[in-house]
Amino acid sequence: MQHIGLLWDSVSNNMGDMAIGLVLQRAFARSNIPFRVIDPYLPALDSIASLVIGGGELIRTVGDPFYDIFRAPGRHILNTVGVLDGADNGFLDGYRLITVRSQADRARLGRGEVAPCVTLLYNDYVLDEDALPDIPPGAIGINLNYSFYEQIEPLVAWLRQSGLGPIVWLPITHYNADALLMQEVAAHVPHSLVLPPLSPDATFRAIGSLSALVSFSLHASIFAYAQGIPMLGYRPVGKLTAFMEERDQGASLFETADDIARLLPLLLEAPPDLMQRRQQDEQTCRQWLAQMLAEAENALSSPSLETSIRLRPANARYHGLEMSFHWELGTRTVLIVRGSLQTAALRASLTNTRATLATASDELFEARSTLENARGAAAKVDEELLDTRASLANTRATLTTVSDDLAGARDKLINVNEAYADLRVSLANTRATLTTVSDELADARLTLAETRVASAEATSVLEDTQASLANARATLTTVSDDLAGARLNLADKGAALALATAELAETRATITDTEAALAAVTANLGTVQSHLDSLRSTLVVRLAKKYLWPLTLSARVRNLRARFSRGKAEET
Repeated sequence: MQHIGLLWDSVSNNMGDMAIGLVLQRAFARSNIPFRVIDPYLPALDSIASLVIGGGELIRTVGDPFYDIFRAPGRHILNTVGVLDGADNGFLDGYRLITVRSQADRARLGRGEVAPCVTLLYNDYVLDEDALPDIPPGAIGINLNYSFYEQIEPLVAWLRQSGLGPIVWLPITHYNADALLMQEVAAHVPHSLVLPPLSPDATFRAIGSLSALVSFSLHASIFAYAQGIPMLGYRPVGKLTAFMEERDQGASLFETADDIARLLPLLLEAPPDLMQRRQQDEQTCRQWLAQMLAEAENALSSPSLETSIRLRPANARYHGLEMSFHWELGTRTVLIVRGSLQTAALRASLTNTRATLATASDELFEARSTLENARGAAAKVDEELLDTRASLANTRATLTTVSDDLAGARDKLINVNEAYADLRVSLANTRATLTTVSDELADARLTLAETRVASAEATSVLEDTQASLANARATLTTVSDDLAGARLNLADKGAALALATAELAETRATITDTEAALAAVTANLGTVQSHLDSLRSTLVVRLAKKYLWPLTLSARVRNLRARFSRGKAEET
């Protein structure tokens, strides 16, 4: 039984290539066209009537150890491929259909029709069998790779302060360790979610749940375009730039982090309406796919002219080394980015530390000022205390003066009381005298005619007595007023005496507390003195033991010498 061979880059761990293969297989399966996937490393071509080659950037310079396998001569179909070098294209002369995916690719190849990549129809073939991670509503997707490493630090700085909301990082080009790179970056961006490497179906559905996409990948952009998700594209990726410019989206291409910071808020605020252009592209892509399937059926029913297809296997070791190079480059970029972001974080931390130190320095200056103010306040309190003590001394002197004044006032009061008593006696005497004078006046009236001279003298005496009485009454009033003033003065001095007595009591309590503290200190001093005496005694004993034993030994030696001398003398 004859089959159609599906030949694409099925050995690279890349989302776009995997998606191309899935759409081709599902489209052929729906049309009940027998097919077989051709392994580029082991191209088994028996019973293959024709090949469908593509897509991806497959047409390159002749002599490439891996991509030369896609330069298969014969009656085949070239499926919307990308072209890097289309100079040597004679192998395409016998092809049934030739399609490229952009006007730029057609210009490089010099032949073929232009149709979008078949993955634009992924909505028609997607399956929802794979579980999808929870993606926050309104999340912005970013697909990042190592080619942007110099701009990652400013991108992170902007994302940290932009307040755009949750960020979802999408691994697409797995062969260059983009997932590791985005994990490193996401660690420095709040509200970040790094998706694990997903299948094309799950990736397509994840992109469809985003509010916008910042893309470094053509097929991530195609997935977004197919679902009406607004996107920004990385200009240095030529195939992505061609895709967007041919849809009048050149204004949504970026090269730097500043471009993203400028364009992304505008994209979210006013996303472009691409529905009509997308419908046209989908119609073109469906027409091309139908034509491809029809040509595949024709190849199966045609005479078996392609049964002798021969292909030189792609060099697995070379391609493996190339993939390893991309992986190594990606992982080394991760290390570079890690160092860069950690350095940036350290710089930010250093800035914060400097700010903290500046704040601490200001607080220290304020604390020193407060301390100086406290010292000034303490000095002022000391001055006020001295003033209070002086005031207390003055109060005591005043109290003594008041006491003396009080004693004087008491003496004066006694004198006033005595004078008042004398005045009462004088008044009584005066009244008695007045009575006597009245009697004498009566007698004088009776003898007025006879004793006019005596009456005149008596009248004079009477007037003098009345004047004396008036003076006595005035004196009595003055004495009463003086007595009232003395009583008020005595009350004021009694209040002052009570206040001074209270202050004196507080002072005595303070003196008592001070004497108690002094007694405690004296007791402690006695204890310390006792310890000191004990220590001196111990030291004296130790010194004696240390320094007196040689003297004792010397004395013993002298005694022994003397005994020895006496013994000698006795023997002699």
